[in-house]
Amino acid sequence: MLGMRAAARQLTRRQPWAAGAQRREMGRFRYGYDRTEPIPRERLVADFRSDTVTVPSEGMLKAMAAAEVGDDVYREDASIERFEEEIAGRCGKEAALFCASGTMANQLALRCSLGPLQSLMCDSRAHINTCEAGGVAYHSQAHTFALNAPEGAVSLTAAQVEENIYDLDVHNAVTAGVALENTIWGRVLDQSEVERIGDLCRERGLFLHLDGARLPNACVAQGITLEEAASPFDSLSICLSKSLGCPIGSVVVGTKDLIKKARHFRKLFGGGWRQAGFLAAACSYALDNHWEGLAEDNANARHLSDGFEAIGFSLDVPTESNQVWINSSPLGLPIASLVANAREKGILLMPSDEHSTRLVTHLQTSRQACDTLLSLAAD
Repeated sequence: MLGMRAAARQLTRRQPWAAGAQRREMGRFRYGYDRTEPIPRERLVADFRSDTVTVPSEGMLKAMAAAEVGDDVYREDASIERFEEEIAGRCGKEAALFCASGTMANQLALRCSLGPLQSLMCDSRAHINTCEAGGVAYHSQAHTFALNAPEGAVSLTAAQVEENIYDLDVHNAVTAGVALENTIWGRVLDQSEVERIGDLCRERGLFLHLDGARLPNACVAQGITLEEAASPFDSLSICLSKSLGCPIGSVVVGTKDLIKKARHFRKLFGGGWRQAGFLAAACSYALDNHWEGLAEDNANARHLSDGFEAIGFSLDVPTESNQVWINSSPLGLPIASLVANAREKGILLMPSDEHSTRLVTHLQTSRQACDTLLSLAAD
């Protein structure tokens, strides 16, 4: 297994935006990252950078316009109340809290269960470890103990978790919980392994959290319900603005007590909002109308994966959901050439390093767009 420094170097090569925030400027760090020049929408053929780039459909806009709204801080927004009740029910949990982002949802859930002198165990590639600006340290004042997945495993295993639990000792940040991510780099967690980790956590008195940013894609790939996927977890976040195509919104799901506490912390975080029912209505619409399309998104990713392999690209990560990680090294070509050629044709890609990029399919990715990209790559 890679050491933590080696894993960090590998991550920086894969995700240049992780290094971008560390560029020196004005004495120490440059904050944020540079904005890329967008393609005018009339010229845009397809956007494979992420599933966060979708725009609301006509049906979603109509649902938003018809939303019954009120002041959510006062618990008077009927659209939010309905959505929170609906998503909690689908997950088989007691309650839910609508939030502005996946990062906020994760950090609220973790802050409710984590604090000083404690540590959280997670995969070294996890979003909460690499892409949430050190939120666990800042908000919860806790240590993140990040592990590399064992050889051949999708992510952490129950045996690995058990081996790395820090018990009460004055020298330790005591292990308080474990966080998993599904999907992680597009790979789908083995549900039986997740259940073993859940059993272990309950036995050892640890909480188990799920970053379910793309959990809907994972459920469809495995043929299981949200309730089945959520069952082993004490808390989970689900992002509605990724695979389900909403403009904004993530949700924390858990017990009534946890959600009551999370609502208080959300106010502390500056996340209390007022007439946000327009956004909750979009989420309810997506649950009812976009779920079935996830199978097509996963199929389009598999189509891209097979096509790029046929051209001569290799895959950095097996394609199991709506993400395709391609590598141009076998062809001896820099990935930047494909990115530039695609942009000229109105297709947006995001390079990860000299030879790699991640492609993400979504409800506004057509099979025709996939074939256009494959034809460009073949040329």
